[in-house]
Order: sequence, then structure tokens, then C-alpha cells
Amino acid sequence: WDGSDLPRLERTVDWLKSQGITIVLFGPTVQYDSALPRLLALAIQKNDPRIPADHRVPYYERLDQEMSQLAERRLQVRYISYFKLLCQRGSCLEYAAEGVPLQSDYGHLTGGGSALMAVKIRDAGALNWGPN
Repeated sequence: WDGSDLPRLERTVDWLKSQGITIVLFGPTVQYDSALPRLLALAIQKNDPRIPADHRVPYYERLDQEMSQLAERRLQVRYISYFKLLCQRGSCLEYAAEGVPLQSDYGHLTGGGSALMAVKIRDAGALNWGPN
């Protein structure tokens, strides 16, 4: 996602809603200015666990907040925030499991990262629709 996507997103959501399609909007992932596995290896090598966090790109957290507000106030669609599911008090998960990076590069989930996100989304009740 990029901020320039938002006007097109609004038009797309409006069209989907006009077709009676249920929408779940996923926000941007936590992103880094370098591949997360490389940053994790560097953190281990230099014995500095702060390295990955120091390379997180703050723009995407701001974009997530903007998209969350847009989804709630204007679009009125369900919104899933990777930041809310993966980050607490300025710290974000970096591993899907011991020794398994959450992401394979700057922002794409690994298989283990995808499985972890599915569990977190389920546990948060983000896709509970209730009775039809």
C-alpha cells in the first residue's frame, strides 16, 4: 500500500459495495528498509536486538492509522491492521517461531509468518461474521 492508492481504494470499495460484496480491507504490513532476515542476522552478529526496529519504516504505521480511520469513518468496512496484531508499545514481532523470520524480505510474510497472521486474525475475531 501507498498513500496514493487511497483515492482508487475508495472508488473500488464503493463499486464492490454496490455489487453487494462483503469487504475486508487489510492494511499495510510492517516494513523495513532492508530484508528482515538480514537485519535479524545482523542483530545476532552484533548482539544488538534493536537493529530490526531501528530499520522499520515509520511511514507504514502512519498509513495504517490513516487507512484504519478511512475504513471506519468513510468506507464503513472491516479493517485488519497488521500493526495492531503484531506490534505493542513500539515493538513488533520479528519471528513467526523460534528461528523463523516473520517476513522474507522488507515486508512480505514467510509461510510461517502467514500461518501466524492467520491465527492472530482468527484469535482477534476479525473475520467473525455471525449468523447469516
